[in-house]
Amino acid sequence: MQLKRLSEKPVQRLETVHEGAIASLSLRADPYVVYLINKCNWVAMAIIDERGGVTPLNPPIGRTCALGDCKACSDNQQFVPLLTTSCDSAAFKIALRVHHPKGVTGDTTSAQINPDCKYVGEVVCLDIPDPH
Repeated sequence: MQLKRLSEKPVQRLETVHEGAIASLSLRADPYVVYLINKCNWVAMAIIDERGGVTPLNPPIGRTCALGDCKACSDNQQFVPLLTTSCDSAAFKIALRVHHPKGVTGDTTSAQINPDCKYVGEVVCLDIPDPH
């Protein structure tokens, strides 16, 4: 199981998802939003920080998109806010605790989040095959 980036680039920035959103930002410590596309049947139940702290998601995040790939989902804005931090926060890693309707629970591999005040946020994509 892994949390996939939207592209092969280290980070898919939100300005490529929603052009024009940056114009309203100043270079203060504005919010930096990490959005989630969920393309699979797994449900994101919690965020796990790099110290192992677990923050439940309320409500959990089920499938947000059924389009062909993560880019299509992003282009159609089929994502939801996952977390918000300050744009001047240090880079950090997160993983997700996920649950499948077949009763399987697990954690994704971690994803690097790189807040940057030049951007309003980034989008990550969860796309895990169903268990056998």
